[in-house]
Amino acid sequence: MTDAPQTMDTPRDARARAKAEKAYKKASRPWFKKKRLVLLLILIVIIAIWAASQSGSDSPSTPAQPSSAAEPSTGETAAEAPAAPEPGSAESDVVVTSCDVGDFDMVTSALTVTNSTDELASYLITISANGPDGNRVVELTAAANSIGAGQSASVDALGSATGVSGELTCVVADVTRFNS
Repeated sequence: MTDAPQTMDTPRDARARAKAEKAYKKASRPWFKKKRLVLLLILIVIIAIWAASQSGSDSPSTPAQPSSAAEPSTGETAAEAPAAPEPGSAESDVVVTSCDVGDFDMVTSALTVTNSTDELASYLITISANGPDGNRVVELTAAANSIGAGQSASVDALGSATGVSGELTCVVADVTRFNS
């Protein structure tokens, strides 16, 4: 017999041994399998994508092209556009005050909506943003809710267009007015 005391493995010792083996395997993993490095790489990629998307937005916005004429159909030029809307019509209640291309190819048109009726009214508005050739580049939409009789509201029409270049002219394409 030997002089060393005989020890029995207890469940506590087995758990400790299992934890030690797990820690050893985790510590000996390759560098690319460790979470802290993967998360750091993901963060770097996100920052690089954000920086790349911000680099192309240094172009100045196009000047305002106020217009409230109805939109020319696709293929028509701005010179062939129909005459101004009739007074009192829903289209005559909407005036385009600016037309700009912003970050991420978002086209924004500032509008002033004046309720010419004697009742509370809401408006659904479609604006056509036309390129220098007069053809539609993008359609913008806006809503103006619960405007009192004779009251005005400022709203923005928004749309997204890829690769917009040159000046845009925004014109009222369609207006739906209904009682609130």
